[in-house]
Amino acid sequence: MTPVVKKLVARIDGLLQALQRAQDEIGQLRDEIAVLKGQKAKPKFKSSKMDQGTDKNKNAEQGDDEGAPPQDEEKSKRAGSAKQSKTAALQIHEERVLAPATPVPAGARFKGYRDFVVQGLLIKAHNIRYRLESWRTPDGSWLTGQLPVSVQGHHFDPNCAATYCTSTTTAMLRSPCWWSN
Repeated sequence: MTPVVKKLVARIDGLLQALQRAQDEIGQLRDEIAVLKGQKAKPKFKSSKMDQGTDKNKNAEQGDDEGAPPQDEEKSKRAGSAKQSKTAALQIHEERVLAPATPVPAGARFKGYRDFVVQGLLIKAHNIRYRLESWRTPDGSWLTGQLPVSVQGHHFDPNCAATYCTSTTTAMLRSPCWWSN
């Protein structure tokens, strides 16, 4: 490069640095004006730390396997952030054992199961027939058993009616509680 070009490049670098300083100062002044007006200042974001500890060369130098987390990363985790089994406390109602689709070759050794839990909701019908005893007294009058208060005048139990009411109001139908008086 010629001396003139070197001077121009140095001058451009100086101007770029001055421009950066001016832009930073303008940003600070805008934040200060916003605070004085009662508005929130522009938030300051910290740089991402996702790439830290993922350098394979760094792990290889430490003698770790590739992809293994560095020792200091394990210590920096927050309390309670360890992975927990979400299905460990579930009650299992049915268990099905599934064999591989292809035939198992001779000499293969069984090594256990790989569990996969599927959660479901079972809604099933539960109908009750109330058999109201009817008695005829010697004087000719009738004595009849009474329905529980919760089902008097209705052919659906309160739980079924509440479920229907909830689902129809969620669907925004006009008259969801059709069994009401």
